[in-house]
Amino acid sequence: MHIHNSKNKEYVLRGFTLIELLVAVTIFIILTALTVGAFNLNIGSERTKSTSRMLQAKFEGARSRAYGASIQDGKGVPYGIRFILDEFNPGLATGFQFVRGFDEVPTGRLHFVDLTPGDGIPDNNPGIQELGARDINSQSFLELANLGLLRGGLEIVIDEVPYIISSSRFLSNTYNNTTLELIPNPRGVSNYGDPSSPNSPVIGERAEYQLDLSTVAVPVPGEDIQSFPNGSVVDLRFSDVPADWRKIFPWVAGRLYQANDWIIVRKSSGGLKYCQAITGGTSGGSQPNFEGAALFSVVNDGGLSWRVYDSLHLDLMFSPQGNVFGPTSAQGVLHFLIASRGDIDDGLRLDDSAAIPQLRGSYRVVTVYTNSGSVSVSEADLTDIDGVNGVDDLFNYARQGLSANK
Repeated sequence: MHIHNSKNKEYVLRGFTLIELLVAVTIFIILTALTVGAFNLNIGSERTKSTSRMLQAKFEGARSRAYGASIQDGKGVPYGIRFILDEFNPGLATGFQFVRGFDEVPTGRLHFVDLTPGDGIPDNNPGIQELGARDINSQSFLELANLGLLRGGLEIVIDEVPYIISSSRFLSNTYNNTTLELIPNPRGVSNYGDPSSPNSPVIGERAEYQLDLSTVAVPVPGEDIQSFPNGSVVDLRFSDVPADWRKIFPWVAGRLYQANDWIIVRKSSGGLKYCQAITGGTSGGSQPNFEGAALFSVVNDGGLSWRVYDSLHLDLMFSPQGNVFGPTSAQGVLHFLIASRGDIDDGLRLDDSAAIPQLRGSYRVVTVYTNSGSVSVSEADLTDIDGVNGVDDLFNYARQGLSANK
């Protein structure tokens, strides 16, 4: 292009060639991708940092509540955190809720009756009975069950003889009460079902009972479910928590499940049901009607059977003395892995060496020491020296006591 000025001098304006434009656009795209990647990495890191500090604060808050309650009214009430699972991926916890235990022991009278005479079960079998009188706020066993206060494994003492509530034939509806099957507590009677045993309840007998709710917790009144910051979760699959916390799955046709595995079932009307495998086996070709099944009923599914519940309690409880209370205390040390939701949604796993270089999130570990109740935060050790089976030791820094930077 030629331009003439007023003095008749000629200037030449040279434009960009197509190749130069393509090179410039390519460089711009590369720089943009690098910038966005760094931005996403930083955002992921900040989210996991925020979640780890949030979880640490909530654990410490629950511990303080347990101590504060004992100071205020002299009652030893445990407080804790209940993890809320992702309904689509039950290996992930997406939120939590404050829960509390009980400062009273439900007592009352049991009336033993034979609901199915002539069925071959001895008349003195304590597996067939109904509630005859009072317990918490005069609620029936069925009402307590609907509140999640009754479940297999709880101890019930009848006339000073301990039994364990069984998970088999568990709380089926009977008139306006429930049947309740008991098994002998290993610490107690050994002659269960023996008609000659003075410890065996008999038909028509009314016996005093005490129900041990030391391992039961309910939501703190007025406390709603809180979600973790968007983009981060607690990945229970890779956390060092009780084994049954890591055995929660979606239902899949033709899948092999083990006894005591849990599944989450989404109801079309909204909400969830939880089912536990009574026996191990392979599921059927189509999903059973879990939604239409009554609570505590048994659903057959191919080669296995499920017990239906309306709740699944993953609780970490603190006693008024500050230590971890209940079944999780046997774990010794608990490590909760705070993970990037984006990496998980992309199918990246920490046990896959090929996925480690692709991780965008910054992983954190929240550690709870059950003996003292103290809580700390560390970075997850993503070292993969041998390049086989993914990360070598996620909790290496936590065990060394290396706290994460703020």
